Amino acid sequence: MTGVILLGGPLLVVLGCLYWVLSFSKEQERVNTERWKAQGAK
Repeated sequence: MTGVILLGGPLLVVLGCLYWVLSFSKEQERVNTERWKAQGAK
């Protein structure tokens, strides 16, 4: 049981970080698109 916790804990943390980074990059892309539209670009 301890081995599962020791292996699963860091794995969950890494997956959580990846999910956060991916969702943040999508949000940033959306914000950038809105900025370009505001500046009159296509």
